[in-house]
Amino acid sequence: MKTIYKLLSFSILIFGSGKGQRNFGNTPEPVPSVSSFSSYVNTPVSLSTGVPDISLPLLSLPTSNKSLEIPVGLSYHVANVVNNKPGSEVGLGWSLAKGGNISRVINDYVDEFYDNASKPGYIKNEFNDVYYYNIPGNSGKFTFIRDITNNTFTVNHISGNNIKIEYTRDANTATLIINSFKITDEKGFKYIFDDYSKSLNDPLFYFKSAFYLSKILDESNVEVATFTYQKDNINKKGTSILLYQSCKLKEISSDFGKLSFENEYETIKEEGIDDPYKINSISLFDKSNRLISKYKFLYQSGTDRRDLTGLERFNSIEERIERRDFNYADLSSSGYKDIGGGDYVCSNEYSNPTIYKIRTLQSISLPEGGYTNYNFQFKDIYQNNSSIQLNNNSLTNPAFQKLSEEERIFFDTNQSSIYNLHVDATRAYYLMFLYDELYDDKYPIHMPHVINYKLKKAGVEVTPVTSNCSKYILTPGDYTFEIKGQGNNPGFGNGNIIYRTIITAPQPYKNAAPAAGVRIASIEHFDVDNVLKKKTSYEYNSFVNPNDSSGGTYTAENCGINDELFDNTIILYKNVKEIYGDATNNLGYAKYYFKMPEDYTSTVSMFKPYYNITSTGLLYKQEVYNQQNAITISQNTDYVMDEISGAPQYSICSGYNSKAAWIKSTKVTSKTFFDNSSSLESISETTFSPYNFSISTVKETSPEGIITEKAVKYASDLSNTKLINARMLTTALQTETKINGKLVEKSETKFDNASNLYPSSVLSFDLKNQTPVTETAINNYDTKGNPRELVSKSGISTAIIYGYKGTLPIAKITGASYSQIASLATVTAAITASDADAVDPTKEPALLVALENLRKDTAIKDYSITTYTYDPLIGTTSITLSNGIREVYRYDKSNRLQRVEDKNGKLLKEYEYNYKH
Repeated sequence: MKTIYKLLSFSILIFGSGKGQRNFGNTPEPVPSVSSFSSYVNTPVSLSTGVPDISLPLLSLPTSNKSLEIPVGLSYHVANVVNNKPGSEVGLGWSLAKGGNISRVINDYVDEFYDNASKPGYIKNEFNDVYYYNIPGNSGKFTFIRDITNNTFTVNHISGNNIKIEYTRDANTATLIINSFKITDEKGFKYIFDDYSKSLNDPLFYFKSAFYLSKILDESNVEVATFTYQKDNINKKGTSILLYQSCKLKEISSDFGKLSFENEYETIKEEGIDDPYKINSISLFDKSNRLISKYKFLYQSGTDRRDLTGLERFNSIEERIERRDFNYADLSSSGYKDIGGGDYVCSNEYSNPTIYKIRTLQSISLPEGGYTNYNFQFKDIYQNNSSIQLNNNSLTNPAFQKLSEEERIFFDTNQSSIYNLHVDATRAYYLMFLYDELYDDKYPIHMPHVINYKLKKAGVEVTPVTSNCSKYILTPGDYTFEIKGQGNNPGFGNGNIIYRTIITAPQPYKNAAPAAGVRIASIEHFDVDNVLKKKTSYEYNSFVNPNDSSGGTYTAENCGINDELFDNTIILYKNVKEIYGDATNNLGYAKYYFKMPEDYTSTVSMFKPYYNITSTGLLYKQEVYNQQNAITISQNTDYVMDEISGAPQYSICSGYNSKAAWIKSTKVTSKTFFDNSSSLESISETTFSPYNFSISTVKETSPEGIITEKAVKYASDLSNTKLINARMLTTALQTETKINGKLVEKSETKFDNASNLYPSSVLSFDLKNQTPVTETAINNYDTKGNPRELVSKSGISTAIIYGYKGTLPIAKITGASYSQIASLATVTAAITASDADAVDPTKEPALLVALENLRKDTAIKDYSITTYTYDPLIGTTSITLSNGIREVYRYDKSNRLQRVEDKNGKLLKEYEYNYKH
């Protein structure tokens, strides 16, 4: 743990300057739009967490490396609306994935706070801020470990993902101040983070609040994507003191085009807690700066929080072609839910039954018509309530008790000043006396007018049993309300006398207690006619005792935070039942069983092994039942886990420690059950490589006893230092398959060319003598990694010509080597024409002429030539085969393939797109 020297004063100093600047870094999660991604790491989409997958892929930008595209997607996470958390640039609860970032959660105070060794009070503090990274296809978290003695720092990758995290620092030796990060994934892609936002936590101290992806390099260090940011400096009001330096993504560019983001700064949000920036639109452009597609975000106006209310999609001429609407509900938890809500009136009991109030997503309308409803409910955790004793005379437990209105007596003193009440049984009554109108029109307005009442039985006044509220214990009999006026108001008035009684839930009480946050209760899909087409519901009770909640509370690594908007708790469920259909359309259900951290906890050593795996719930059993409650399928998974070699220890709060771990192997036993009480069993055993955590072997045993074994070897298995050094750890080099011990298939990919990191050949093996046979050899690559010459098993070469700025193949010449055609003038002309077509699509006819000239070139006229043209980011526009037959592809305004024609315009195929309701 970090030293807590002067903790109180620093907490006040850093996080105590008021809510008005919470969206400028004055919070443990300093950047709302970036910090929202930590929820997906700590509480991922899972049945065990109760978090449903609500995501909308929007746009995607290809790169020159075929293994990488840059997706942009919108997703909703209910953890990002809990505790009134700040809303992001796309609205409360929503996040927009758009490249990559590294955020942080500040524990106690900023790690690098002690940045001046000569400053009074300087210490070499331990580091315990938690960093969260998000890159395409990968996410996780890490911390820094400081060796206090040697003043050195190392990265502790607590998620256990097999990526490499590096950083650069400035010259400050008093502490560690990061300038940039570099993350290298298992494929060798390098993500460079050297843009950042800045926050002011103290009048004398600035820190980098988040880091942003600036470029991506592939395994050969070719830059495949760049990121440009809008940076604004925001000062404290009325001063020249920098409060915040923003870093908002403006553009992602690649060889294919760019994604453009329209950011808007909302001054009105400066005094709130939401990100003051919002995104109005995202647009995809090709290299000619021609619009391909666009999304606009719609927000509710006039509210203090940013609610995303709609999403519109536009085509290349900015016609709206799709729309989704988002609706929200205020979800409140109040009192005994099976009976309903109620108002508590006595402050010495339970003056306010509302435990939480959260604004959650309620529905999403679909572009094709219809909508999806998301019904959330508050979470609970296990609590033994079997010894609770409750009665209807004392309001002591709002989880199982509520006040219910018994009667409402309307009074009017023009008619009578005495009203009757009859009581049948001894019990507690809560009385509320409300007047609606005073008959004071005959009297001066300044005179005091008060109406009161006395409750009497047999002429004797009954007094409340409590002094600060109108709670009575009444015995059976007849009572009267005598209404009196005070002051100079003999006219009195009219109103209502409301009396309530306590309703207590029948035993046994559920063994559960309310917990922070919400979970999904059901998802309903309706068609355009509001007809329910599909419903899935979820229950989180124990399968052993349905009266028990299966929920438990856990903590992440964010210890020592004292902030009202930050919640470090994680709630997981051991048992989740997924129910298909409803009462009128029962389709069966499935039961899911999860391992929890306590299943592997050592209380003696205060150590929780495998916490990075189990802290999000580890599915180990699944059962599927039909409408008759008969089991049809079961699946059991046994895990072998181990600590990652050399992984350092880290704190997970609550006094426990752990180390990052990985799954070594799994054994999945599946059974299918039949009506005649028979069953079939199959087994799948998988081992994983300790070098890349990817599949190493799979052994499958069928119900008939047939054993199929598959093995994969990687660079680490074959000592390929070239690929290891490039961190191409998950590139499969050799695969083989055996059935009942007999080899039936084997292949290998070679990387023998010392000048590059691309495959040189693909081999198959003779099944009898294991003699390798070269199926394909790749003899030539361009600087972008495009293969320019392939040689088949029979020795026939195929030369490939790339155009459109080196991104797409425009000609394949079978029978020729690349060296034969590379210097041809017709090849150069075709490439030049394709580059012109990439910039201006009206130049495609000139490209077709250039490709036709290439086909007629006497140097290669005897070879088989196939040519291609494109609208990059949309699709292929024509293919001309070696026999001269050409297919032309036409697209509609939404960039969907509409027609296939021959070169004379004759229709060959036509496509229609109709939504099925």
